[in-house]
Amino acid sequence: RHSLLLFYDTSPTLALSLRTRLQGTRYREDGGPLRTGYVLAQDASVTVGRYLRLSGRYALFDTDDYDTRQYVFEQDVLYAFSIPALSGQGTRMYAIAEVKCTRHLTLWLRYAETHYRHQQTVGSGLEEIQGPRRGEVKVQARYKF
Repeated sequence: RHSLLLFYDTSPTLALSLRTRLQGTRYREDGGPLRTGYVLAQDASVTVGRYLRLSGRYALFDTDDYDTRQYVFEQDVLYAFSIPALSGQGTRMYAIAEVKCTRHLTLWLRYAETHYRHQQTVGSGLEEIQGPRRGEVKVQARYKF
């Protein structure tokens, strides 16, 4: 297994942050065929005033099989994390809004979606979904006393 990671992080303004990530894998098992996988992700985060922060990612992935799947850490609501395994071909996007309503109350809203090309179902067993898309919504509120 050979892996490569290229990462670029910049903040053109105080309110805007941009991150680009390219990672790939080459995998060969016991003299078998060479298999590859990659993901290219673009992140953006913007702070609007003192009360609103918006973050998001758009990623393209293409892997030959599950052995060349790609893991990419994602931002999430407070005290949660997300590291999806991207396998096959498709796109992954997510968006997060963090709203500071008052000095004590903060809200988070996150939507994430994976779209698989060339697939008619996603998942298996009781988690099987008809169609090529899988989405999730998370909402969290924190009140500090």
